[in-house]
Formats: sequence, structure tokens, C-alpha cells
Amino acid sequence: MTYFFILGFHPALSLAEIYSWLGSRAEYKMAAKDCLVVETANFEAAAAIKRLGGTVKIGMITATVSLTGLPEAVATHCRPKADHKFFFGFSGYGAVGSLKNLAMKVKAALTAKGVSSRWVTSRERNLSSAAVEQSGLLNRGQEFVLIKQGGRILLGETLVVQPFKEWSWRDYGRPDRDDYAGMLPPKLALMMINLSKPHSDNVILDPFCGSGTVLSEAALWGGQRLIGGDISLAALDQTKHNLAWLKSKYQNLDFRCRLVQCDARKLFEVLEPSSVDRLVTEPYLGPARGPRLLAKINRDLGVLYGDFLAAAARVMKADGRLVMVWPILLNGAKKIWLKPNHPDWVMANPLPTTWQEIKPQLSPRQTLVYGRAGQKVWREIVILIKK
Repeated sequence: MTYFFILGFHPALSLAEIYSWLGSRAEYKMAAKDCLVVETANFEAAAAIKRLGGTVKIGMITATVSLTGLPEAVATHCRPKADHKFFFGFSGYGAVGSLKNLAMKVKAALTAKGVSSRWVTSRERNLSSAAVEQSGLLNRGQEFVLIKQGGRILLGETLVVQPFKEWSWRDYGRPDRDDYAGMLPPKLALMMINLSKPHSDNVILDPFCGSGTVLSEAALWGGQRLIGGDISLAALDQTKHNLAWLKSKYQNLDFRCRLVQCDARKLFEVLEPSSVDRLVTEPYLGPARGPRLLAKINRDLGVLYGDFLAAAARVMKADGRLVMVWPILLNGAKKIWLKPNHPDWVMANPLPTTWQEIKPQLSPRQTLVYGRAGQKVWREIVILIKK
């Protein structure tokens, strides 16, 4: 089966997440900077879109056509219902021509068949996941995705879009939030969990658990054995409240979570040696930034993270996988990269080395970057494997 994945704001991170999930079971082809075409066995798209934090849409490729043959192909693949007006929309990736001209031709073809239709548009060229859902294209119509590949057009149909309302609700609806301390976005937490390539019976640890975002997403992912640690009792209380809230909202969740007060540099005092399979965390990212403080912040965080990684190595199993955030210190347009000592760990490449077209989106040391223009803190996503 041939599927397409429309990637989020950080395509390299989305690609790494998809690859962590599907691995070598699939064949991959970049069709545009934010569109991945995948040849793989059939899977349940509705379940996949909830599992992948960095994917906006998933759909299936139904035909490969020429640009001139596109209107007829779209009209052929329309499935109007006899008792409803037919809604259709387009999103195009690559040079696929005028969507308005295409829509008018499809509308004329449908009218000739006695079908009343409406072309769904938005201010942007491509329809967002919200526009697709709220206009009813998933239940009373179809969104057609047009992907330029060489001299041909891949014609696809959107099957599912990201559950944007649920993401917002999980982020802003939970009872305990600490906006002052900063919050790891739930989407990013899920992507980091997927990058750790966990199994449901793994022990998953977040030693800087804060208000429990990673632990919550790990539980929703399917993790059953969770450990949260933090030096702050208030943070542990927030995690406890948020996990209880999560269980009340998703009553089929089956997980156990042990919470421990601990300095992350002394994990070995509260956890058994070689007892943790996966570690996913966003640690303390340092104080408020200022150009004169950057050198000191860089030194202090380098020491903190180095001490933490040495402690983490003592409690992780052999070949255990650790995914964590290192802040990127910004001095104007210049990026300052942390270099903590980690002799017990090997840095893993998040993408296959054969994916040459993705290289520009990775950092100089081939790690993933998460940030937007105007943000004060950019994140480097680092994947480490215990030696």
C-alpha cells in the first residue's frame, strides 16, 4: 500500500518519528519538503495519527496521473452520496498547477453527472487539518492531495487528520500547569517517546518530570511501567494530579507510575542498577537568557548534564535509549551548542544516512532542532544509546 504523510512544522523531526515507528518495514520517498510518501503494509490510519505527534495528515495514494489528466482522475475518484451535497477540497505539494482551475473542471464534471458539489477553500493554498475536519471533508466529502513526483502527479485522499482539539485539551485542560517554569509541549513529548523506540513493557523514566507531560504521553502511548523523578515535591504533586486526571478521562489506561523525589545527578541512590529501559526527559534548561550570561550558562549546564548522564548510565540497561532536550543558546543569529561530557553514551543519528535530502534540516552534529522564529529557547533533541 502507498500512503502519504503530511509533516508538521519541523519536517526532520516528523520524519525521524515516522522512521522510529515504521523502521525498515517501509520504503520512503520525499515528495516535497513537508510530504513523505511511504510504501508499506496496510495499517490503521486512525490509530497511527494519534500515535504520531509530528504528522498533520495521513492518506492513501489512489492513482498516478499526468497534469492534463488530473481533472478526469479526480472526478472519477469522487464518491458523492445521493442524499447529500458533495464537498471536496485540494491540497497541493510541488508544482501541481492551479487548484482553482482544477476545482472548476471537477465541479463541471460532477454537475454533468447530476451531482451538486461545493469546493472547500481556505486562505492558505493548502487546507489545514482543522479546515478538513470542520468542513466535513472526512465524513461528507473528500480531500484530494496532489503530490508532484517527477513529471507525474500522485493523487491521494486524506484518511485522517491530527486530533488538534484533543492536543489542545490535553495541553491546556489538565489541572496543573506551570507556565512560569515552562512546559514541554505534549506533541514534542510524544515525538521524543517515539524516538526512544519503546516497548509497552519497558520501564520508562523521566527524572525531570515537572508536571508530568512525558509521563502522561507515555501512558497514552501504551507504556505500563513508568517512573517520574524530580527534586521538587511541588512538581511531583503536579504530576500526581495530572496523571490522576488523565486516568479519569481515559479510563482504559493501564499503567503504574512510581514517583520519587530525587536529584537527577543521584539517580543511583533511588533506582536499581540497570533497571531502566528508556529515559525521555526535558531537564532544567537554565535561567533567563542574557548575552553576558551565555558563557556561564553554557558551562553550568554542561556540568549539570554531564553529571546527570553519568548517573543515568548507572541505572540504564545495556543498549538503553535516552532521548533528551539540550537547550540551544541564542546570541542574536548565532547558535551556541552545549557539549556535556558523555563517555558512557553514543550519540545516535535520528535518520538513515541515505536520506541525503534531509541533511540541511539537522544540526551540525546531526541532531534534531525544535524551535520557531521569535522563540527565546530553542531545543536540540539528542538521542543517546548506552555503550
